[in-house]
Amino acid sequence: MLKSNDDKIKDLIKVVAEKRKSMGARPRISLKTNGVLRIGDSHSNLNIINDIPVLLDICSSLVRQKESFETAAQLLDVGNQFSCNGYSFSDWLDDFKARVTLIKWEEKKKELVKLENQLSNLVSEEAKTEMELEEIAEALIDL
Repeated sequence: MLKSNDDKIKDLIKVVAEKRKSMGARPRISLKTNGVLRIGDSHSNLNIINDIPVLLDICSSLVRQKESFETAAQLLDVGNQFSCNGYSFSDWLDDFKARVTLIKWEEKKKELVKLENQLSNLVSEEAKTEMELEEIAEALIDL
């Protein structure tokens, strides 16, 4: 029975490794804005926010400000383009999307590392030795 569990664990470790490999390198984001959004008395630095609901809240504030601006511009019959802190709405939106993409990537990687650690703790000593020998053999082939 133990051998069967070890085989399942080794298969799952391979699945996790493939998923990590398919994720590729950490996405590099290049913001179009300076990343510091000032709306009213508050300011938010997109570079340090790691919580998607917080980003949603900040983005919704920006959307409300844009909608209010456009309504006022229409009421006053002026054709000004909305900008916030000198950047267009689309630039801010692109930065929010880029930040969300990065956060999702980091969350997925963290979950895969957690699963890999759980699986490694479950495997028997005999299977660990076998897996390490396989890794050494692969390393020697690649040299």
